[in-house]
Amino acid sequence: MKIHEIISEAHNRGDMKSVLTAKGYKLLGTGYYATVWQAPNGTILKVFSASEEQDYHDKTWLAPNYKQYPDDLKNFLMFYHYVKQHPSPYLPKFGKLKRVTVDNREYVIVTTEPLSATSNNPTTEDAFRSIIVNRGATTWEGIIEDNPRDVDILNKYGPRTFMPVALLAAHLSSISPTWDFSDHLSRNIMFRGDIPIINDPW
Repeated sequence: MKIHEIISEAHNRGDMKSVLTAKGYKLLGTGYYATVWQAPNGTILKVFSASEEQDYHDKTWLAPNYKQYPDDLKNFLMFYHYVKQHPSPYLPKFGKLKRVTVDNREYVIVTTEPLSATSNNPTTEDAFRSIIVNRGATTWEGIIEDNPRDVDILNKYGPRTFMPVALLAAHLSSISPTWDFSDHLSRNIMFRGDIPIINDPW
């Protein structure tokens, strides 16, 4: 069943959770404004609860004007549009945004690729995490200085491996309204094989 068909059925039933569960979706995580589901085919579905005060017919949610939304959703939408406008191997692959009202509650829904919490290359995983969390340096010398515990790995693999994601992390941090990496093991750092993915940092 396609996403728009699930949304239609959820709208008719007035219950998003029961429809997704009945269709074989697995609940992966729950936050204050969002739930994350895995489809039977592996696709990831993020379901955000939108502001109940937002006019359903107001299409400004498609543009970068999100004052009407809760902060978590507003920040995600800003990141979503950034990713769409600046594709990178170190950013997630998003599908189209969809919006639906179910039982008088509004939801913003987006599909994304399945990612892993761990790397296929454990040797570089911690170094990538440290670089992204620290996110300040934009030179190779600065990265070495900021990540003393990972010096051996950094020198082994070199700047060609680590510099691109370091520069992206520094850029995102400089332009983001919030930077939501609380620790070295943040779930906002995921992996596509051995490639680190900065996953919804705002």
